[in-house]
Amino acid sequence: MLKTFNQTSQQKIVLLEDSLHHVQSENQILRDDLNDLNVTSQTGFQELRIESHITNEIVRKIKIQDREITNNVSASLQSQQLQMRYLSLSLLDMQNLTSVISSRLDDQQNQTMADIQWLTDILDTTTAKFNASLSHIATSQGTGPYVAFTAGFSGCCQHTFAVGQPVRYNLVLYQVGGGYDLSTGIFTAPRAGLYIIYSTVVAQRNEAFWSKIVVNGSIKIGILALDDTNNNLVQSASNLIVQQLQVGDRVWIQLHSGKHLYSAISDNTFSVFMIN
Repeated sequence: MLKTFNQTSQQKIVLLEDSLHHVQSENQILRDDLNDLNVTSQTGFQELRIESHITNEIVRKIKIQDREITNNVSASLQSQQLQMRYLSLSLLDMQNLTSVISSRLDDQQNQTMADIQWLTDILDTTTAKFNASLSHIATSQGTGPYVAFTAGFSGCCQHTFAVGQPVRYNLVLYQVGGGYDLSTGIFTAPRAGLYIIYSTVVAQRNEAFWSKIVVNGSIKIGILALDDTNNNLVQSASNLIVQQLQVGDRVWIQLHSGKHLYSAISDNTFSVFMIN
C-alpha cells in the first residue's frame, strides 16, 4: 500500500513538475511578451516624443513666420499709408499750384487784353493822325489822288441845253477834293496832276446828242449818241481822255449838236479824277 502511495505520489510529483515547467514556460512567454511590449511602448513613446518635438518645432517656425509676415504686412501697410499721405500732400500742392497758375494766367490774359486794347487805341489814333497828315499834305502840296467827282442829273426825264454852252450837271453823286461848280457845270482843277476825264450821254428818243470834252476852251474829244432810224430808240455813247492839268485849269462838257438829253436815274454823267 505504501508502495502504491509512493507511486501515486511520484506520479503526482511528476505531474506537478510538468505543470510547474508548463507554468514556467508560460511565464517565460509572458515575460517575453511583456518585454516586447515594453520595448514597443518605449519605441512608440520615443517616436511620439520625436513627432511631438517635430510638431512643436514646426509650430514654432510657423509662429515665427507668422510674426515675420505680420510684421512685414504691418510695415508694408505703414509704408503705403505714408506714401498715400505723401501723395495726398503732393496732390494738394498740385491743386494749389494749379490754382495759382490759373489765377496768374487769368491776370496775364486780362493784362494782355488790356495791352491789346491799348495798342489798338494807339493804332487807331496813329492811323487817324496819319490819314489826317496825308490829307493835309495832299491839300497843302497838291499831291496824291484826292481829287475826284461824278456829276449827273436829278429829275426825269428830258433835259434841254443850248449848243455851244457847257452842259450843267445839277447833281453831284460823289466828290472829294472839290473843283466842280453846280451852277456852271465846270470843273476847275484844285491841284496839278494827271487826270482822267470821262462822260456818258444818252440822247432823247429819235434824236441825236453830240457833245465835246473841253479843256480851257480847247475841244479834246467828242461823244455822239445818234438815232436816225425813227424806231423810238434811246441811244447812248461815252468817251474819256487822260489829261495833265495844272492848278486852275478848267474842264467841261459842251453841247456841239442837238439839245435834249434823256436821264431818269443819272444816265448821263460827267466824271473827273486824279490818278497821279
